Amino acid sequence: MSSDPFYALHDLFRFAASSENQLLNLMDSCVGNVTSYTALNDEDPSLENLRYYQNILEAHLEHLSETMEIIRLRGCSRWPRAAEDHAQFARVEASADWLLRDYKHLHKRALAISQRCDRGMGVIMNDMNLAESRRAIAQAGGVKRLTFIAFVYIPLSFTTSFFGMNILQLGSGVTPIWVWVA
Repeated sequence: MSSDPFYALHDLFRFAASSENQLLNLMDSCVGNVTSYTALNDEDPSLENLRYYQNILEAHLEHLSETMEIIRLRGCSRWPRAAEDHAQFARVEASADWLLRDYKHLHKRALAISQRCDRGMGVIMNDMNLAESRRAIAQAGGVKRLTFIAFVYIPLSFTTSFFGMNILQLGSGVTPIWVWVA
C-alpha cells in the first residue's frame, strides 16, 4: 500500500519471523539433546554448550524485543501512515497486530527455551556436586583405613624401636636411657 510503507515491509517481517521460528526450533532441539535424561547421566555433561545456547537465546530475545518495538511504533514516528479514515487503515492495523502477536509468541518461546537452559545448568551443577560428594566420601573411607593402620603400626613401631635399643637399663649396652630421652 502506498499510503503506509510499514505495510510494504509486512512480508519481510513475516519472513524474518519464520526464520526466527526455525532458529528456535533448532535451539529447542539442541537444548533438549543436552538436557535429556541420558545426556545428564554422561560422565561429562555439556554445561558449556548450555551456556553457549543461552547466550545465543539472550541475543535473540533482545533482537525480538527491538523488533516488537519497531512493529509497535509501525517503523518510525517520522514514517507516513495511513489515515484512520483511509479505506485500507483496518487492513494495515490488522497486519501489524498479527505481526506483533507472532513476535510476542516468538519472544515467549525463546524465553521458555532460555529458562530450560537455566534449569539444565542447575541440574548439571547439582549432579556435579553430588558426584564430588561421592568422591569425597570414598576418599574419606581411604583416609579412615590409613588412619587405622597408622593407629596400629606407629605405637608398635615405637615399642619395637624402644626395646631394640642398646641401653644399660635393658641389659644390652652401656649407654644410660637418659641419653635416648634427651
